[in-house]
Amino acid sequence: LQCEFAKKENEQRNNAVLKQMLHQQKEQMEISKQNIELINIKCHDIKNHISMLGSRIPKDEVEELERAVEIYDTAQKTGNEALDVLLMEKQMQCRNRGIRLDCVIRGESLSFMRQADVYALFGNAIDNAIEAVDKLSDENYRHIRIKVREDKGMLVIHFENNYSGMLDFQEGLPKTTKQDKRYHGFGMKSIRMITDKYKGYMSVKADDGLFTLNIILPAGK
Repeated sequence: LQCEFAKKENEQRNNAVLKQMLHQQKEQMEISKQNIELINIKCHDIKNHISMLGSRIPKDEVEELERAVEIYDTAQKTGNEALDVLLMEKQMQCRNRGIRLDCVIRGESLSFMRQADVYALFGNAIDNAIEAVDKLSDENYRHIRIKVREDKGMLVIHFENNYSGMLDFQEGLPKTTKQDKRYHGFGMKSIRMITDKYKGYMSVKADDGLFTLNIILPAGK
């Protein structure tokens, strides 16, 4: 009986942490939206200034300005606002770390999900992938792939990245590799909570240095 009480208390504590985590990510999404909007406005202004100045400024300065607005031109436009904001953030983060982030996504297919849930699900999955890939020295393996497609009334979300070392699993989820176990490892639990919320199915596989996360949701439900 004491074991059952302890287990229930632990589950309640974990759920409270997850809810707080999702709330914080929702607030972060709103802040990120504002920041990305400002970046886009500034980049657009810089592009206009470049075109107006033409050959009146040195070539090296033009190239520097063009590099500054490159993120604006290469930003993902998926059709889902929350996902676009998140991907712009993560693309910049990956670029600074020398990681390739490839996405094939039709954002409209995620329209049945709350924006905060999209931001949290994809954000946690990408953060986990970045953490794993960042430990790899070979640039050929510093690569994250994301695909979202519809198939026979189901939405299939696929994440894939390389990793090194050994991964241990507990209750179908990889255990955190960080030293402080109390405050880490909630990213995957958050993904599972969101998957369950939309009556979906989630599978995780780690084999021969390749980590895959697949989420299947009833499309439009």
